[in-house]
Amino acid sequence: MVDFRTGCFFSNNKIVFRLFAPRRRKVELHLFSPIDDIIPMKKDKKGLWECSIDLSISDKILYKYRINGKDEFPDPCSNFQPEGVHGPSMFVDHDKFIFKYKKPEHKKNIFIMEIHIGTFTDKGTFHEAEKKLEHLKELGIDLIEIMPVAAFDGSRNWGYDGVYLFAPDRSYGDVKSMKRFIDRCHDLGIGVLLDVVYNHIGPSGNYLSKFAPYFTAKYHTPWGEAINYDDNYSYGIREFVLQNVRYWFDNFNIDGLRLDAVHSIFDQSGEHIIKNITDISEKKGIVVAESDLNDSRLIDKEIKYGLGCDYQWTDDFHHALHCLLTGEKNFYYQDYTDRECLIKSYYHGYVFTGSYSAFRKRCYGNKTDDIPTNRFVVFNQNHDQIGNRKNGDRLISISDEDRALFAAAFTIMSPFSVMLFMGEEFGEDRPFNYFVDFKDKRLRKAVFSGRKKEFSHMIDGGKIPDPNTKEVFIESKLDWDKLKKYKGKRFFKLYKSLISLKKQHIDILGNRKLRKNNIENDLFISKAKGITIIFNLKDGKRDIKPDFSFNVLLSNNVSLSGQKENKKRISLDRYGFIVLEKRKLCIFHYLHTDFS
Repeated sequence: MVDFRTGCFFSNNKIVFRLFAPRRRKVELHLFSPIDDIIPMKKDKKGLWECSIDLSISDKILYKYRINGKDEFPDPCSNFQPEGVHGPSMFVDHDKFIFKYKKPEHKKNIFIMEIHIGTFTDKGTFHEAEKKLEHLKELGIDLIEIMPVAAFDGSRNWGYDGVYLFAPDRSYGDVKSMKRFIDRCHDLGIGVLLDVVYNHIGPSGNYLSKFAPYFTAKYHTPWGEAINYDDNYSYGIREFVLQNVRYWFDNFNIDGLRLDAVHSIFDQSGEHIIKNITDISEKKGIVVAESDLNDSRLIDKEIKYGLGCDYQWTDDFHHALHCLLTGEKNFYYQDYTDRECLIKSYYHGYVFTGSYSAFRKRCYGNKTDDIPTNRFVVFNQNHDQIGNRKNGDRLISISDEDRALFAAAFTIMSPFSVMLFMGEEFGEDRPFNYFVDFKDKRLRKAVFSGRKKEFSHMIDGGKIPDPNTKEVFIESKLDWDKLKKYKGKRFFKLYKSLISLKKQHIDILGNRKLRKNNIENDLFISKAKGITIIFNLKDGKRDIKPDFSFNVLLSNNVSLSGQKENKKRISLDRYGFIVLEKRKLCIFHYLHTDFS
């Protein structure tokens, strides 16, 4: 079997440089440091070029590859780009960092916090992010999902314009600081998911085509050329991606990967690249997929040709909840205006399981009845649903505090795995804008023009922020001082209580087949083995008189009246909610916390 490992690495007491460039007639290694030297490389039948140097010069090796005797480019498998995406690549000795802590074990129903390292703190580094981990532990978070860190052009980026998939961007710190951050997470019992992008590569600093046909014209993505998984020379590109999967697990001790937009990973090979990825990950960690196809084969591990992912983002749940709380009906939201969407998403995860979509103008989706509940990851906001709005508005900014807390409870108390977006747990209302920092003027202009075109349908007359400006980036950073104020404390306490309550009753609340959901008199009622959750879906007051004696486990915007325990009336103010536990004994016992 051919060893297809590429990049710069130790092997047989040598430092090996190996590059996939099957159609190039001549490739040389240009060392910049610690010595300046040009070293010829030899090519094998598979298109792999290779050379090696002695271990004695392993200190701060900087290099590029010279193609056909003239143009020089960084290593596609570069582990670090200390001078930016156009500069030389740097060799990294991963064995020098020793992880002290093992990966934590987590139950199947998980709580995830999505964070962007650059905006999570004022300084936007892994080192500063470490200081906030105690906060996430207290909240009850099981896993942090880090938005992509692959090296990008400029000093700020969402992460989806990365061009060196093996290299953490220098703006966040070096390789060691990322490893230290992950180790500290594990010390606190928090796992780490890394968001990776295998459907396209960013535009600036992308030199992959100089080496091999990494892209194909057979398909196209909304963000540029599709990666070549099934065309000529795709064997080398597939190995490049699979090596990247192993790299993060083996060298950074991560707990799992989040695969970006798998619906734009095109592959007609005998075995899909996603299945290859999940096969590698099976013994190393978990795989969370983002897909808008509502195709349960992605996470169905019981069928022969399933793709083997462990979890999937579930947009339908978000859309149904968002429509209720904001009244928006534009674009894909037009499909989710019926309240029945809430009931369907609360059971199936998907709203569309083969039915007709007016927005898509076709039927789509398939059934999820046999899929374990925990494999669906639900949320009331994430980086896409916020940042892909014109002004990066969070839910609290386009609704209000009551509806934001309603959304939190509705999401957390659902039967599914849950993801929060950084800052929502303390009522952050700063926007999370789309931002970039490309240096090429034409590219900067194209990005801004694209944003204007994307939101041209809006008639509110508001100005569209220029994603190239530093201001939109600074504006997106979390304001941690909010956590010290009344609203922040109130939000955090409620989020923490909701997560704790869900975990205490996970065997009941985490099983959708035990839960019966219905809507009565503007109240969404979910019952499961002695636990009843009631949500007021309206802006007005709603009353209900349960036909059983109960204890109140948690509530918000709720009042109770009546002295006798079997005649208590519950009044839910606007978007109020309450969690009840049916009493087993006929002894008066009433103790609960209301967060109004």
